[in-house]
Amino acid sequence: MGFGCGPQIPFWCRVWHWIFKLSIVMAIASGAFSFAQTTDGQPPPRGISTDAVVEEWYDGDTCVVTLKLQCRVRLLDCWAPEVKGSQKELGLLSKAQVQKLVPVGSTVRLFLPTTGRLQDSLTFGRALGTIWHQDADGTWKNVSDEMVATGFATREKTRSVK
Repeated sequence: MGFGCGPQIPFWCRVWHWIFKLSIVMAIASGAFSFAQTTDGQPPPRGISTDAVVEEWYDGDTCVVTLKLQCRVRLLDCWAPEVKGSQKELGLLSKAQVQKLVPVGSTVRLFLPTTGRLQDSLTFGRALGTIWHQDADGTWKNVSDEMVATGFATREKTRSVK
């Protein structure tokens, strides 16, 4: 099954796996998700795209969103300092920046790419995804791109940010 739970998969890990799968299936059935569509005759990329509401920013690259179910999202292409340990000061600055870009309560567009293997779409209990928000003039902006452009995150994991 994967999940980094090792060869002897604990009961709680198996339960979490099936609850997560069931939640996604129920959300799809209830219309919470729409699937990307293209008009050029090409199939859309694998993944799920849906509107979501930002409930909380944990740090500069992780937030909690509510679809019709709540999940924790780790932004793709965005490495921000952590809010604990030696990076705390920079992590709190990064968190403040992302909260300024996308305040809690904002409706955003969430894209969760999929590969066909659930474990490739999860890390430390978070779904891996991309979040877009609309700025004041209605333009959709990629939050990861904005965090990197302002220097509060990097495209790849490094030790120094801002």
